[in-house]
Amino acid sequence: MKLFFGIFFTIVGFFSSSSAQSVKLLPENVHFVAEKGEDVIDYFLKGDWMHAQQIVNSMSMKEKSVVSFMQDNQMPASSVDDFYYFMFRLNALIQQKGNRIQPALVANQITNLLIDIQGHYVHNVPLQVAQMDYLGREIMLLTQVKDDYGLLNRRIAELDKVWKSLQQVVLDKGGNKVAKQVNQVINELQKNVSRQRMIKKDNNILDLVDELENTLRRK
Repeated sequence: MKLFFGIFFTIVGFFSSSSAQSVKLLPENVHFVAEKGEDVIDYFLKGDWMHAQQIVNSMSMKEKSVVSFMQDNQMPASSVDDFYYFMFRLNALIQQKGNRIQPALVANQITNLLIDIQGHYVHNVPLQVAQMDYLGREIMLLTQVKDDYGLLNRRIAELDKVWKSLQQVVLDKGGNKVAKQVNQVINELQKNVSRQRMIKKDNNILDLVDELENTLRRK
């Protein structure tokens, strides 16, 4: 799904500071890495290592500027270390040209890490939308990992928690239909169902995130 960059752009518009009167646009390099972090997932899943390498190379070129931005905005040193590590892992996994899911999971962690930056910005739609987008992708990928139900179940629990914190806002915007659909899909994910059915349901979550965003844009 091509949702993250659009959601990211919508949510993080301007920097807000109690000690400053001006606002600051989120640097284009951060947008770029967020967008490419999602793009490369599609190439990993297709086994298109050449295009995946090209995208990761372009992300690597922005690495230092993204780290500088994270440091300037006083993000934890552990987050900076994680970003460096995830970029290193992406390059290493591309060289191996082996499992397709593992590099896709690493790329998705980069998108999650960059969501944290959004806490410093004015939100045009709630931050939970981007979090649900990340978790939907994560669940979609984990359903394809053999014998990793522990992490999968934790991600489903996180999705449910994020959704519960957003549901009333969606209902207040008249999103009764999409709210009902999200509840149905999450309820199905929480049941002991087959891997095939889980894949179908988590793909529905990614589609529903787009509907949630449209609902929350309403005046």
